[in-house]
Amino acid sequence: MAPDTPPPPSETPPESASPSALHGLRARWHEFLLALTILTRLPLPAEHPGKDGVAEAAWAFAPVGAVIGLVSGLVFIAATWLGLGVTVSLILAIGAQIVLTGALHERGLAATADAVMLGDTVQKRVAQLSENRLAAAGLLALIAVLSLRHGALAELASELIAVGDDFEATASYGVAVTIAFILSGAASRVVMAWVWNALPSAREEDAELDGHVTLRAALIGTGIVVALAALLLSWRLFVVMAIGLTLLTLAAIGLLRQQFGGQAAQPLGGVQQSAEIFVLLCLSVMAVPV
Repeated sequence: MAPDTPPPPSETPPESASPSALHGLRARWHEFLLALTILTRLPLPAEHPGKDGVAEAAWAFAPVGAVIGLVSGLVFIAATWLGLGVTVSLILAIGAQIVLTGALHERGLAATADAVMLGDTVQKRVAQLSENRLAAAGLLALIAVLSLRHGALAELASELIAVGDDFEATASYGVAVTIAFILSGAASRVVMAWVWNALPSAREEDAELDGHVTLRAALIGTGIVVALAALLLSWRLFVVMAIGLTLLTLAAIGLLRQQFGGQAAQPLGGVQQSAEIFVLLCLSVMAVPV
């Protein structure tokens, strides 16, 4: 009688891939919630980031910026649908954006402007960033940024309004303004991530708390913005914006290194505001009637 032979091993598909993928998706979702909690005032549940947690979530700055822009665009569309003029509708949309973010980047811009004007050394400028008082330079910077933001969007809307007064023309400029909000919100926060990636922290306490944005996170965010821009813009406008934002990023890196010796939360807010204004101006200059 032939000896018993062990049965062939049962071929079962590996089960580790599915839980691993699920774990990765869950981690990305938590990072998105963390970025949403950092960049907005929404009381969302998010795990404590720990060291490098905020930096690891930097890839999600772009989609969060797009969400913020979408909310502003919907406010603009709703206001115009209710019969309000473009000027008032844009003020409401920009106001909704500021309320949603808690004026996070606007406060950073004002603090940066004050630090540059009031500090004559790197150490004094870095120390000035922590001041909560708004000086003349910061106030003027805020006025300039808000005026440029409103003016660029109004120019974009007025060029498209001139086509006609029927519903299709109204829907077209509403969508165009919403696209401008979405792209400027996403692209400007990717520029912020690249500057964070390129520079060390200007303050040691920030380095210990926030970590350093990885190249991978910055590239993922850039890929999201590229996909949005390729979907929503003509190739000519896409190329102009890509070149302009690249030059702006390099200029911001050089300026922050010279003025502060690195990056900090407030100058990063100023970088975001500058990039947002650039995108809006670019869209308003190259807009064509539809």
